[in-house]
Amino acid sequence: MSANVESFNITFSGLRQDLKRLALVVCAGVLFFLAAVKIFTVVAFSPIMGYANNFDFIRQSSCIGLWQSYEGKPKTSDNPIAPVNSLVFDKEINNDGCMRSADNLFPKLATVFHAVGDRVDFREISFWKVFVLVSGACALLFVAGGLEVGLALGVSFFLVWGDVAHLMYANTMYFEFSVVLGVFFSGWAAMCFILEYNRKKRALVALACCSILWLGFSKQQYMPLASVFGLICAAALFFLWKSKGLSVAFVVLSLAVPIVYADRNNETNGYMKVVSLANKTDTFLWAVLPEAKDKEAALEVLELPKTCLGGIGMSWYTPGVSIDNHPCPDIERVSRAKLIRLFIAFPSTFFEPMRKAIYSLPPFYPGNLGRFENPSEERSAKFRLLQVTSLSYWLGKVPLDVFFAGVLISMFISPLLFVACFLKRCSQRYRLSFALIGLGGGVVFYSIFSSVFGDGYVEFQKHAVAFLIGLSFQITGGVHALMILSYRIVFSKCSWLASDRSAITAR
Repeated sequence: MSANVESFNITFSGLRQDLKRLALVVCAGVLFFLAAVKIFTVVAFSPIMGYANNFDFIRQSSCIGLWQSYEGKPKTSDNPIAPVNSLVFDKEINNDGCMRSADNLFPKLATVFHAVGDRVDFREISFWKVFVLVSGACALLFVAGGLEVGLALGVSFFLVWGDVAHLMYANTMYFEFSVVLGVFFSGWAAMCFILEYNRKKRALVALACCSILWLGFSKQQYMPLASVFGLICAAALFFLWKSKGLSVAFVVLSLAVPIVYADRNNETNGYMKVVSLANKTDTFLWAVLPEAKDKEAALEVLELPKTCLGGIGMSWYTPGVSIDNHPCPDIERVSRAKLIRLFIAFPSTFFEPMRKAIYSLPPFYPGNLGRFENPSEERSAKFRLLQVTSLSYWLGKVPLDVFFAGVLISMFISPLLFVACFLKRCSQRYRLSFALIGLGGGVVFYSIFSSVFGDGYVEFQKHAVAFLIGLSFQITGGVHALMILSYRIVFSKCSWLASDRSAITAR
């Protein structure tokens, strides 16, 4: 009789594991499939959907010689009302206007198949973006290790790449698509190191290096975040993997990224000089200094002359402000490192811009830019379905005060949980949840902080594009923790029933 009881328990345990594996595979597969459908729908949409040109397309067009073609307008002009699927490859390169970015690879690949003078469809550029995205997802699944990690990856992939707010960057010449790409894969590579999966170490190292380099060379604002991800990988390799050599290599990589980026995009020359002055104007004069109670003293902290008082409250877009007619030309030489001293002297210069920034995050996409080549498509059932299945849509419906409190909580709990990942006593079962919530909170904070203190409130939703990625990581971590708890509760009851049945059989 005891042999029958033992056989029943073994069978039940095996069945439980089989059901768990099946559920994980099915759920992950469905999430990846739904995300793929949404990606294809947005990229292949005709007429195109994507964010219109606010003038920044010139940063990429100047490097490649692929320009927007507007009827009756110069190719260097903006067109914020609606996206236009009309690109002309004239191979006219302007080095002064060129901003060197990893994202430039996509239009470069598209022009390989065209002669000078050809018209290029935006979706030819989008194809390469999707190709890199799919390749990266396959590589990440290969190195992830474990079905639970695969499901968590599926949840975050759907939340990030199934969100129409992110997908619309595919049909643009903005660098934000590469930012989303780099943050997503760098974040996940770092988490895989934290989880200590050793089976595919070389592949994981290669993926992490590629992701960090891609993010580091995507856009100046997110270049420091790439270095942070590199240092996280180094810490995980040193403390968890006991691999000192690789740890040093990632430290070197983290230090090299900003040096190489600065060399490739010199702020003292050409277009980059104008961009730097515009960003500092929006940061110091518009966002930070208006919040200081004693503005003269604040100017002294920044080592700016009192003549700058009249410029406080102005932005680069204030009528009359230009490089030749600037209310505070000395702002050009001010380092953002001096903000630390200002924050200590006047805490309101930190807290108030951050508060305003968080409240201005919804609707999580640049609302000042048109999104449809044919405006009537915004009311179509197809777009409505894309929208209501996006995280950004539902977050936009959360009351602002509740949203603000939630963001604060997400940022405050993240350091504690992230540090817990490196403790020996941290349960391997919950380490993934802690890593996702901790790392996600860090990305949330960085996206807000770097946006408001990098370019003030100008197109804040666009600059803080990584916010939703960080929040998606945190939601995924929460889902993973709930999944573990639910599994334990459900199968503990099943085990109780099984043991009860065994007792009856034994009688």
